[in-house]
Amino acid sequence: MVAVTHLARARSQKTRRGISGVKKVSGDEADAIQKRKKQLSGDRRLLFLICIFMGIERNTKKAMTGVVKKNATKKRRILRKGFLCAAILMLFFWHVVISILSGDKPGDGRERDAGNEGRKLLKGEKTERNMPYEIRVLIRTSGYEDLYHECLEMQGDTEIVFDDGREERRVPKGEVIRLQKGDEVFKGGETIVRIYPEAGNGRVSVLNVLRSQGIASYQGRLEIREVEEGLLLLNVLPLEHYLCGVLPSEMPSTFPEEALKAQAICARTYAYGKLRSRGYPELGADLDDSTAFQVYGNLSEQKSCMDAVKATSGLVLVDEKGNLMETFYYSTSCGRGTDVTAWQSDAPTGSLTSGGIRISRSAMRAMLQGSDHGRKEKTEVVDRDEMRKEADFLLVEETDDFEAELPWYRWTYQVERLKVDEMANRIRRVLDLQEDLAIHDISAMSITRRGPGGVALELKMITDQGEYVILGEHGIREVLCDGETPVIRRDGTKSACPSLLPSAFFLMETSAMGENVIGYSLIGGGLGHGIGMSQNAAGVMAREGHDAEEILAFFYEGGRLHDIR
Repeated sequence: MVAVTHLARARSQKTRRGISGVKKVSGDEADAIQKRKKQLSGDRRLLFLICIFMGIERNTKKAMTGVVKKNATKKRRILRKGFLCAAILMLFFWHVVISILSGDKPGDGRERDAGNEGRKLLKGEKTERNMPYEIRVLIRTSGYEDLYHECLEMQGDTEIVFDDGREERRVPKGEVIRLQKGDEVFKGGETIVRIYPEAGNGRVSVLNVLRSQGIASYQGRLEIREVEEGLLLLNVLPLEHYLCGVLPSEMPSTFPEEALKAQAICARTYAYGKLRSRGYPELGADLDDSTAFQVYGNLSEQKSCMDAVKATSGLVLVDEKGNLMETFYYSTSCGRGTDVTAWQSDAPTGSLTSGGIRISRSAMRAMLQGSDHGRKEKTEVVDRDEMRKEADFLLVEETDDFEAELPWYRWTYQVERLKVDEMANRIRRVLDLQEDLAIHDISAMSITRRGPGGVALELKMITDQGEYVILGEHGIREVLCDGETPVIRRDGTKSACPSLLPSAFFLMETSAMGENVIGYSLIGGGLGHGIGMSQNAAGVMAREGHDAEEILAFFYEGGRLHDIR
């Protein structure tokens, strides 16, 4: 993979640092050089042939001068000049035909320039042109509850095509198509029903799939297949169109342009990663439309998001070896970030393992100046006193942090009366135990290991049935969430917490009666896993003048922009 423009790890206010010893040639410059070569080659051909015809004309003139010099008339001189002009005109047309056949069509340069307009700071060389053009998205049921549909009702905003592999038929605009498991159309083998709009810009609504925007509607084509559990619904569409449905669902469309650009590049990189390693290979899908991958189609497409996708067209993040980076992202930080070690056994290998970072203005200045001073966090802490110290920052609000004014920057959570049987069920589910746990008493409960940035990595509980250890930020958040207690955010507002704590960045104190734990309280911060880019921090950074390159450089160390087309 060809090295491309480095993300700015260190630069002054006006100067950017490139790849040492390598002259950077953008895609536009390479195209211009190639075009000049073609024009020069064509011009040489034309000049050569003109010279031949000029030589013929001079020889003809000499011969005529020697034979009929005295009888030359004005009429013959005019005929000779006419012959010369006709020959030159024929050569010109020949040159144009050759240029067209060689692919150098008039206007190509202007079209390329127009396609790259507005991307001055986000250029890369063009390689890997054979990447897949379409992405296959598994559409979940309403509320993202299940992969399998009992029935489907579809309607086009224009005439749509219904293709069951045996015949195609046109369905008028507004007519509803109903499919359910066991329908005649699915009998007789592995039938795939394809439904798509006749017009390229048409959409098909799935009337019984509801999202935040209301009834979900999709570009591209829908594919429906029957399996034992029900109907599978896939949306197959161009990847760039898919991103237009991801951005408004993952980041507010009112965010600044540079934040939306950074989000578009992250989402594109993640999507291309799933093209290479499918999320549902057995179902023929690259990913689904839920938070398990990237939320798609939950909100309607917005112009600001489509503009961000277009402005960054083809751009992804790669590491120093040219491999796609793991561009994870989350909602809000607590002023600290962590790495994929927070997921423990579920952590992807070789990605985002550089430790935690401070997400603050001073950390951004340090990065731009080429220093990690005040930016890096410790990798892992197991000493009890040291662990407490590593998370003590949660007791204060640091105005230097980008998100210090946001509601999710700090929160509290207090369970006054612990329901042991319900916690036992959550322990069994997280540890994937087959038998029920008959826990009656919990004598101790504490965080015994913390990771980069102070994130909780290990929760230990001592019960009357033995000792249980929960590993990883996600499992800890699930076990400690009772599904009833609300979270109190820093602005005093309450937020429901049905299945998962906001984050694993917290301090915990337990309350006891005798020798048994009866409750616990948490002081925490942030919303999400804390790995990769904080979307709200990116929004604040963009409002304060940082561009997409600086934002991405801050969160993805060692990353480089690369045009994957």
